[in-house]
Amino acid sequence: MLLPYIFLGILVSAIQIPINGVDITMHNIATDLFSWQTLWFLPILFVADIIVYISMAIRSDKYILIVIMIFSLVISLILDVYDILFPLSMSTIFIAVFYIATGFYMKQFTNFKDRIISIN
Repeated sequence: MLLPYIFLGILVSAIQIPINGVDITMHNIATDLFSWQTLWFLPILFVADIIVYISMAIRSDKYILIVIMIFSLVISLILDVYDILFPLSMSTIFIAVFYIATGFYMKQFTNFKDRIISIN
């Protein structure tokens, strides 16, 4: 996920140099690391996937998913109530972790492979 983000960020930055100049483009890269582009969610999704993957690797059961879902939802609500923002929109990681963990949890209850009817 990060390779397309970095590649497209460099490509768009190279296009921005003639428009905005080297100083402004380098300032954008140094302060926001390409987050001013429409691909801001890729690093968020990457980190959220890693958090859920490590949590599942430590203990793989449905109860750890429930704990992760509740913890990430509470943290995201606290960040929202107190208006706490992290650089590079990283405060949205907890929302992404909530949705990814919810998806893994729901996958345990639904198995679409068993529901596919083969037509011969």
